[in-house]
Formats: sequence, C-alpha cells, structure tokens
Amino acid sequence: MVFYTVAVLWRWIAYRVLVPRSASDAARFPRPSLPLAIPVIAFVVMFTARAMQGHAANAGALTTDYGRILLGYVVGAYVAQFAWALLVFPLAWLARSVGGWLRRPHRWQGPNPNPAYVFILGVFLTSMLAVWWFPTYANDRYLLPFMPLFAIVSYGAMASLIRTPRIRWAILASWFVLFLASNSATLDPVSKLIYGTFPFGDHEMLDKTSITGECCGYGRDQLVYNAQFTALHDLNNAIFATLRPTDDTVLLADPAADWYMVDRLDPQSYTRTLGAHGFRQVSLASVDEPPAAAATARTYFIAYPNFAPDPTIGERYDVLQTTRFERLGYVVDVLEVRPKVVARDAASGTGAP
Repeated sequence: MVFYTVAVLWRWIAYRVLVPRSASDAARFPRPSLPLAIPVIAFVVMFTARAMQGHAANAGALTTDYGRILLGYVVGAYVAQFAWALLVFPLAWLARSVGGWLRRPHRWQGPNPNPAYVFILGVFLTSMLAVWWFPTYANDRYLLPFMPLFAIVSYGAMASLIRTPRIRWAILASWFVLFLASNSATLDPVSKLIYGTFPFGDHEMLDKTSITGECCGYGRDQLVYNAQFTALHDLNNAIFATLRPTDDTVLLADPAADWYMVDRLDPQSYTRTLGAHGFRQVSLASVDEPPAAAATARTYFIAYPNFAPDPTIGERYDVLQTTRFERLGYVVDVLEVRPKVVARDAASGTGAP
C-alpha cells in the first residue's frame, strides 16, 4: 500500500505539478486521478479504525543495530550479484550533472527530463527510503519493490551518458548475461570479496550475515538472493525418503536451522508436502539440547551447509555412519549418531534415564 500511495502521488507530481496544463491544473488534484486515490483512502480509514480499537501495527524488532542492517540493505541492493554494474551509471550521471551545475549553476543537466522519468525516479527514491525506514532483517526480498525501478533509472542514466546505440545494446546484453547467470550461481567477485562465502558442496554461496551479524548461521531467509537455495528442497526430499523417519527417529540440526525446513511429510514417499490431511509431522531438534531417547532410537544429525560445522559433535556424540546426499554438486551430509551418555548406559545395561 505504501508503494501504491507513492506511485499515485508521484504521478500527480510528475504530470500535473511539474508539467501543468494550466495554472488551475497545478493547483488541484486532477479529476482522472481521483479513482486511484480510493484504495489509499480506504486503507487509511481501515488502519485508523483498527488502531483506535487497539490493533496496533507490529513494529517488529531489530536483530542488530540499525546501521548494520542499513548497510546490509545498501550492499544487497546496489552491490550484490552484479548490482554494481547498474550502479555505476547513475553515479557517473550524477557526477557529470553536479559538475555541470557547479560550472553553470543556471543550467541543470538531466538524462531524460520528462514526466515519465520524473515519475519513475520519484517512486524509486521514495520506495527505497520507505524500505530503509523499517529495518528488520537484511533479506533481499524486502528490496523487491524498488529494484525494477532501479534498473530503469540505471538505463536512463546510461542512455544519457552513452549516445552510440551499439554500445548501449552491448551494455544491455552484458547486464542480461550477468544477471541471468547469477540466478543459478554465485559468480560476482565483488560480492564474494565483501560478504565472503561458504561451501555448498561443489558450489559457493554468499555469507549473507557477515555484514549485519544477524541470525542465522551464514544465512537462512537471507540466502534467497538467487535460486541456489532451492537445492535444499530436493536434498531434504532425498534425505527423508532414505531415512523414512518414524516416531522413534530423532532428527538433529543446528538450533536455528528449522525455520519450516521440515514439517509435513507424505506418509508414502516421505517427501515434503503441503497437504492438509494424512501427512506425517516431523520436526528437527536442537543438536545442543537433544530430546531424551531410548538407547535403540535412531538419531541423525543433518549438517546443513549454511551453518558452521560444530566441532563439539565428536565430543558429545559417537558418529556411527555418515551418508552424503548430492544433487547437481550440492551436498548435505547426514550423520547417524548416538549421544555418548546413551552409549555408556546401553553398554552398562542400564538403559536411558
């Protein structure tokens, strides 16, 4: 709704205030735009009514300080995954325009000073500030409202700086190739330098929490910056289809790993399902606080790659077997383990406490 409101306001500013048809048009809200304001008015009325009833908006909570989250937003939007290839042109245009204005203050250079460009630029900047105003976690999906507009703004700046059509097409083609490749691989050397990486089998992914210091591991929702994270879905299906967990099976993982990573399994195939009926409920327990289990219970530790290896596993558990699950070079290891206290009790014949 904020994005929609911003778009309506900037449409009015761009097409009626900055480029008025007449003096009277600039002084009033144009009649053709009035229907566009109806959703905004309805939202304000509904929000005000709910606030008066005590249903205040959830203000959320910062996971770390504002400055580091803001830095995560800036790097995620304008640097990561070759976004810097778009950023260089608005910066170059801004430097040229400011330099020209300093030399000739009466004349301001612009890449395309028409209402459409004013509208796009205004919506882009205002939406960006709206996202930054409410920092929570540095998840790239929060940047989606203004990222398409950033690409349009970058093209406008590039078109202003470069007049040769062939060079423009070459730049557009390079953008297309870089962003297409980045959908399925982490290739950008600048991003790797800034974030650092962690291995996911034969592949690399960005350590997305290295800048902000927020939860969880190398990243959880933060890893949704391209499609590589989707390999976890197929790997999970392969793991559960092989383990076929029952009520006597204990599944362990890093304490922060189970954010809907495991929930419902199909009782026949043991693959993950969204079905509302007839499913098997499965959950991951914290490797730091394993549940009490009988000496005969099967216990597995799933070593998800987006969490640092736990060097104390060998101190607390006997590793009975390690099974490697692989898909297209992406790997997750599953360790069959037994808590050492259970192993001692089983050996002495006392059983689990």
